Amino acid sequence: YLFEGLLKRDYKTKFVCQKNSKLSKYFISKKLPFLGIRMRGEIDIFSAFKIASLCKKENYTIMHAHSAHALSIGIIAKLFYPKTKIIGARRVDFHLKNNPFSRFKYRTKLVSKIVCISNGIKNVMLEDGISKNKLRVIHSGINIHKFDKIEKMPDFRKKYKIKGNDIIIGTIAALVGHK
Repeated sequence: YLFEGLLKRDYKTKFVCQKNSKLSKYFISKKLPFLGIRMRGEIDIFSAFKIASLCKKENYTIMHAHSAHALSIGIIAKLFYPKTKIIGARRVDFHLKNNPFSRFKYRTKLVSKIVCISNGIKNVMLEDGISKNKLRVIHSGINIHKFDKIEKMPDFRKKYKIKGNDIIIGTIAALVGHK
């Protein structure tokens, strides 16, 4: 949604993803601009160099890293092309791994900002020693019309013994213990 929204607003942007992945096939089917490269782990110097070269060639000044592994590659890419600012994203409310590299990724000045998709995630990052000035909360957007055309089960209320005037509220989330 973010990428397609940027394109609709005429931002010059390109998506980088794993070559021959489901995601790359989606971009091909939608005729969206992307670069498919083979990434061999989060410390892949060759893929980082390719990304840095793309940024330099296209004069991209912002790199959005959507995951912890992407953030690692982005940091390495920045070493090849320092002009680029890195915006990381944090979408999980788990504490950072207790290894030096994991903590370095989020604390380094090479990363300009970390987008947290909830205040809860921001609080976890603060507890892990990440600077308040580096963190921004931007809640995830959703397409509320994505499932408009799905047929409703006509006997849903009967099946689950829900009265006709009762309000139904649904939640979709990762079913993990801390929630």
